[in-house]
Amino acid sequence: MKQRNKILITGSGGFLGTRLCRHFEKMSEYELIQAHREQPDLSDQEGVLRFFQTVRPDYLIHCAAISDLRACEEDPKGSYQVNVEYTRNLARACSSYGVKMIFCSSDQVYLKNGVQTPHQETEALKPPHHYGKQKMEAEELILNHLSDAVCLRLSWMYDFVKLSSWEHDQLYVILQNALKNHETLSFSVHDKRSITCVREVARQMEKTFDLPGGVYNFGSENQYTTYEVVGRMLEIMNADPAVIIKDEKAFSDDPRNLCMDLEKIRKYGIDLQDTLTGFQDAFERFINQ
Repeated sequence: MKQRNKILITGSGGFLGTRLCRHFEKMSEYELIQAHREQPDLSDQEGVLRFFQTVRPDYLIHCAAISDLRACEEDPKGSYQVNVEYTRNLARACSSYGVKMIFCSSDQVYLKNGVQTPHQETEALKPPHHYGKQKMEAEELILNHLSDAVCLRLSWMYDFVKLSSWEHDQLYVILQNALKNHETLSFSVHDKRSITCVREVARQMEKTFDLPGGVYNFGSENQYTTYEVVGRMLEIMNADPAVIIKDEKAFSDDPRNLCMDLEKIRKYGIDLQDTLTGFQDAFERFINQ
């Protein structure tokens, strides 16, 4: 029998990590190893090395992070330890044991860099907030240790259900709650995001194992404002569009565009669905399951 490749996923109890685990545990060709909380202790370099020596993973998908922007601003030292120092320890372990590292970075690295067209991986970066700065530094240190490592710049992700009570409400859940409670929500007409279904990210993740080392955008392409996207989502749901109102003030003085260009990753046969196509496809699968 062919030996199964081992996938180690950090942050396996988090939003993305949980869904990646559910995806890969159904695949017979992989053995899944979950890492979360204190097992292993990512602050302990020697402990991480011992853990890798014991479990001998073939791939590491590093999801563990403090991704809440406010939390990073309020405790930059604590978030730096998790987002940068833990990542450095894992990169060193991957280097020692020949493990392919897939790092979950963020579109927040593009914030405030002055580019208003879909972002490309080669752009100069100058994120203003601690979270974006920490993700940028983590990318750099990973690639310094591992020339074959893959850094995926992920976008704003959503799902159709909450898998645990501690999860923040995601976009679809927020819309459903507003419809149920007859509330209104405001979305900016000066904001563009690569809004992506987390199930699409999980479905495409295996293909990243064969990518050459480097940085890749990994979120749905989108040409519409957040207000327009949500309006079209409501149409797909056959829901009342009156639940949303235009926010014409937010970002009016400095429009935000975090949409990403996928040209680089398409060259390797990976093509995530665009925001609205992805939502329609995932929504239909969800209601018909």
